Amino acid sequence: MLEATTRILMERYDPTNPLLQWVNPPQTDEPADVVSLSKSVKTDDGKMITLVMSSADYTDKQITEAVIAYNRGHPERMSHSFQLPVTMYGIPANSWVLVLPEGESQ
Repeated sequence: MLEATTRILMERYDPTNPLLQWVNPPQTDEPADVVSLSKSVKTDDGKMITLVMSSADYTDKQITEAVIAYNRGHPERMSHSFQLPVTMYGIPANSWVLVLPEGESQ
């Protein structure tokens, strides 16, 4: 993995370097049309954490736009829909999750 300084210098002075493509594969800035709920984890206190978009698969910008759109469309779930600040239960930091109380469904 390239250090941030090395990556910035390469992007500026040698943007065709193949290391940049390997480290930073091209990603689109368009939000995903289809979101699949692929992983759910039940916590000790009975809440269900459902992974909606993983930061391993989507850019931070894509996730943020999707979270904002969902929360505007579902204000009643806004306090349950957010990006994780840290890695939890194997779900990477900055991933979008729904944390619903026991008995409530998406």
